[in-house]
Amino acid sequence: MILHRCRDCSVPPWTEAHGVEDYMVKPEVWAAAGMPAHDPRKGEGASGFLCVGCIEQRLGRTLRAVDFIEAPINVVGGKSWHGPRLRRRLLAKRSRKLAAA
Repeated sequence: MILHRCRDCSVPPWTEAHGVEDYMVKPEVWAAAGMPAHDPRKGEGASGFLCVGCIEQRLGRTLRAVDFIEAPINVVGGKSWHGPRLRRRLLAKRSRKLAAA
C-alpha cells in the first residue's frame, strides 16, 4: 500500500526508474518550493511529498547536499536504499539551474 504520492506528478516515493526518493530538505527549501510547513500535530508526511524531479522543477534548480537536513533518512551509506537520482543530490556540492523546458 502506497501512503503518499508526489503532489505534482502522482508518482510514489519508490519507482523502478528512480528508486527510493524519500528525503527531508530544510524548511526554507521546502517553503521555496511552495510547500506547507510541517505540522507535527498532523503526523509525518502531512505536509505532502514531492519527488526529486518535481521539487527541482518548482525550485528551478537541482538539489544539492546543503539543501537537506541532517536526519537518518538522508544518510548515504554503503548499502544505501536511496535511488541513484536522490543519492547524487545528497552528495552534490553545487546546484545547477534547470534548463528551460
